[in-house]
Amino acid sequence: MKSRSEYGRERRSFAARMQDLLRRKAAAAQARVYSLIIPLLTEFESEAGRLVFNVANISRITQVRRIVDESLAQEGSVIARWIAAKVLSLADLNRLYFKSFTPRPIEQVEQIAKRNVMLRLGYDIETGDLIRGGYLDDIARNTQVGQVVGSAINRSLGARMGLREFQSNFKAVFTNPQGLGLAERHFYTNTFDLFQQYDRSISKEYADQLNLNYAVYSGTTMSKTRPFCSARVGKVFTREEVESWRNLSFEGKPKNYNPSTDLGGYNCRHSLDWISDELAARFGRDVEADQNQTVEA
Repeated sequence: MKSRSEYGRERRSFAARMQDLLRRKAAAAQARVYSLIIPLLTEFESEAGRLVFNVANISRITQVRRIVDESLAQEGSVIARWIAAKVLSLADLNRLYFKSFTPRPIEQVEQIAKRNVMLRLGYDIETGDLIRGGYLDDIARNTQVGQVVGSAINRSLGARMGLREFQSNFKAVFTNPQGLGLAERHFYTNTFDLFQQYDRSISKEYADQLNLNYAVYSGTTMSKTRPFCSARVGKVFTREEVESWRNLSFEGKPKNYNPSTDLGGYNCRHSLDWISDELAARFGRDVEADQNQTVEA
C-alpha cells in the first residue's frame, strides 16, 4: 500500500496530465470541425474572383453556422463525458488517499463526496448522463463559435474579399495558428484548471465529512512558483488559516476566490492534503493550542 504522501503526489500528477490532455482533445476537436467547413468555403458565389453579397451566400453562412454548432456540440458532449470520467477517477484517487491514514470506514463518505462533486460538475452519477443546463452541458452546447464564424464570413462578404484571401482569412479566424483557435479558446476558457479545482473540491468534501481540521500545502516549487505558494509549500494549516487567505491580495488571485479550491490562483498546481489531528501533531502543530484558539475566536 502506498503512503499518504505518495497518493497525494499521484492525485496532483493525474490532474496535471488530464489538464494537458484536455487541451489536446480540444485542439483535435477543432481540427475535425474545421475539416467539415473547408469544402463549404469553395461553394460561395463570386464574380471576377471576389465574393458577392447576395441571398445565396447569406444562406451559405447559415449552413456553415449550423454545421459548426452541431458538430461542436457533438464534440463537446464527448469531451464533457470524458471530463466526467476523469473526475470520477480523481474521486477514486482521493478515496485511496484518505483511506491510507483514516481508520474509520469511508464508503459512505465516498458516496457523499462523489455525489456532491459530480452534481456541481453537472453529471448524474446514477444515470451516467450530463444534467441539462449543468456545467458540462453548458460547455458542450453554448460555444458561440458558430455566431463568431457567421459574423466573420459576413464581414468578408461585405468587403467583397477575394476567394483565396477569404479562405486564408477564415482559417486564421477559426484556427489561429499563432494562438488558440475558436473552439480551443472556448474549451480552454471554460475548463482552465478544472482538474486541479475538482481534485481540491473532492478532497474538501472528504475533509468535511471526516471532520479533518488540518491540511498540508503540498506540491513542488520551481523558479516560476508564485511567492504565495513558495511561502506555504510543505507547511500545515488549520481550516481557519486557510480561510483567512480569502482576504489576502496576491498575484494570480481570481475573482470570487475560494481558498480551499483556488489555492495560489490561476495555474496553481498545488493541493491541500487534508490530514488528521494526529498527523498534524507529527508535523509539529500544537493541536490543543489550535483548538483553544478556535474556541476563543
